[in-house]
Amino acid sequence: MITRMTTTRNGPPPPDHPHAAAWWLIQRHEVLVALCQRLPGAWDHDAGPDEFPFDTGVIAAAINSFDALATSGKRADLGDRLDRANIQVREFGYLSRTEQTRLRLLASLTDRVGLSMRDLRGLDMNGSRLLRDWSAAWIAYG
Repeated sequence: MITRMTTTRNGPPPPDHPHAAAWWLIQRHEVLVALCQRLPGAWDHDAGPDEFPFDTGVIAAAINSFDALATSGKRADLGDRLDRANIQVREFGYLSRTEQTRLRLLASLTDRVGLSMRDLRGLDMNGSRLLRDWSAAWIAYG
């Protein structure tokens, strides 16, 4: 299991590890915690103090599943990761476009997910702040 690096919520994003950058982003935006906790398998409530409590692979698989549904109208086979996480879109429920964008930004720090400028339209002030922090994390690690 990947252990989290020490990060501080108010300091700069960590430049040494993508999961540490994602953890920094989660610490700064509590809405990400709430979204991760809604997604089956994405949040580990039993994680120890030195472990990442989230799995961005599960988040990425969910985003890819939503994308597949949007393009094909049915759940696409996304492989073992999706099956292991036991994610089914109908279990997760409704996810707004803004919520998808927020999860997409988080997952993109550690996994391959689609992200376009169109996803960023309509973000409110909190979403804009998240985008600013995501950009800082991306630049720090990239």
